[in-house]
Amino acid sequence: MSVSFNKIYFQSIASTSIYALENINNLRHLDVIIAQEQTAGHGQKGRYWHSPPGNLYLTIVLKKLVKKPKDLTILSSQAVMETLKKLRVKNIRHKDPNDVLVNDKKIAGILIKNIFRGDAFKAMMVSIGLNVNMQDFSKIDQPATSISKETSSFIEEEKVLEILLKEFSKIIK
Repeated sequence: MSVSFNKIYFQSIASTSIYALENINNLRHLDVIIAQEQTAGHGQKGRYWHSPPGNLYLTIVLKKLVKKPKDLTILSSQAVMETLKKLRVKNIRHKDPNDVLVNDKKIAGILIKNIFRGDAFKAMMVSIGLNVNMQDFSKIDQPATSISKETSSFIEEEKVLEILLKEFSKIIK
């Protein structure tokens, strides 16, 4: 059984997760909100996520429960790590609760939001910020890196997206 994602693209948006949350009633299972830039990107506990063009910012909407919902953060992290391995990035590790590091520098962050109506499950949102072609890390408050910095080559964000969605599809089957 193949997984089919519906991609919704934005050049610039406040945040893919804010958009998904505000539009959750109109979004379908496996809709993917993708932005080239976020003006109000955020991570765990509302922390600011610097989101300039050249990276990958997305939120995947899940309206059907996955097999292991409590493991979705670590499974999403594994999908990101497998994507990085396929792009020849080395020294990758998961850092609890929701970061992916390369050579002890942050390359990705994952944010999971569960949405309920009363006690009933409505949706889960998996948001991923992945540094793809970023070179200037001066606005980031911790050591950070990107795929292009680690591999010394520019990479199309769309290629990274396709690999990531293929890896993500493996965890939700």
